[in-house]
Amino acid sequence: MSAVNVEGTRKLLAAAAGNIGRWVQLSSLGVYGPRRSGVVREDTPPAPVGAYETTKLTADQLVIDACKRTGVPWAMLRPGIVFGRGMPNDSMRAFLRAIRGGRFAFIGSPGAVLPYVHVDDVITALVLCAKDNRAVGEVFNLSEDCKVEEFVFEAARFLAAAPPRMRLPEFPVRVAAKALSWIPGVSLTTARVDALTRRVSYPADKVVETLEFRFATGWRNGLREMVAAL
Repeated sequence: MSAVNVEGTRKLLAAAAGNIGRWVQLSSLGVYGPRRSGVVREDTPPAPVGAYETTKLTADQLVIDACKRTGVPWAMLRPGIVFGRGMPNDSMRAFLRAIRGGRFAFIGSPGAVLPYVHVDDVITALVLCAKDNRAVGEVFNLSEDCKVEEFVFEAARFLAAAPPRMRLPEFPVRVAAKALSWIPGVSLTTARVDALTRRVSYPADKVVETLEFRFATGWRNGLREMVAAL
């Protein structure tokens, strides 16, 4: 992580000095840390945990410091969980297969939030950061937050599957996930429990208002695309 995110960024910054018109940094909402609830905006203090998140924040600061020294304009985009038909990560496909097979159950009380954003919308935002002068020197969060229930019921509809109705209490599920964590291939993990119970929203108000960004694809269309590919 350090070799790519930190040293790689450092080398690219050195090569870019005097040769580019603007640096657009692709960061991550992960730099704000593993929060359980609340609202995270661009002025929320970062609190990363883990190698990926920590090195991404270090790279972000490298960019800001280098651009200040060289006078190169910069802009930064922090997307949530990026998904799309060609994604190499199989997590969403596994999610959809569980819904299709009737193996999915909600965890904890309703209202958890998924910070999804389709890859096409990320690209649109990156292009705006590169071309729009209002983006210079700004950080933008990008997530099209949706409730877990909303996402799951829509997925079931696209899959022509029965909508899941089972809901399990969070604490015993967490205990089970921790107890089973040493067994290879077990799909119930503490990370997945976290993802399905987290109540954090990441409003995209700033990029919408500043750069007039719009979610052209959106998570629903992206979900329909994922189901068709599945």
